[in-house]
Amino acid sequence: MDSFLPYQNPTVTDKKLDSESLAVGANTVERERVQIAGHGDVEVQEVKAANPAGTEYGGIVRNIPYANTAGGNGRKTVSTPGTQVVLGGNVPCKKIIITALQANQNIVCVGFSGVVAGADQDGGGTRTGIPLFPSNSITLEVSNLNLVYLDAVTAADGVSYSYLN
Repeated sequence: MDSFLPYQNPTVTDKKLDSESLAVGANTVERERVQIAGHGDVEVQEVKAANPAGTEYGGIVRNIPYANTAGGNGRKTVSTPGTQVVLGGNVPCKKIIITALQANQNIVCVGFSGVVAGADQDGGGTRTGIPLFPSNSITLEVSNLNLVYLDAVTAADGVSYSYLN
């Protein structure tokens, strides 16, 4: 066991909640289980990626599909500061990891339609979106690349990105 906590009543030692990592195929998942009776590891039912044997009780393992079977990469720069550009075309996705280019001269702002990388002087500027300094990253969970926009303070600054679908 990686860790455990008393379950429901801290003074009772025969009921425990524990959690540990479990490799399922190429994925690592966390599992939790409740020890209803007994005092040792041998009395806590194992979690397996198979149906329980006749001597086991109540063990159910379900494969939760979250396989990223496809994805892609890209790069986008801003040619005219103050004019937002869409990150990508009509590409369905689930998650995008966006990183400001290391060679950027200034910040790049990432967000949705209306993002502005303008001045942000003492909070009275026009900047909107998430500002990324060179080499900083952000992960967004969105349904399409064309929902994400960027703007830059300096021409030719931009981002690289990878997406999962």
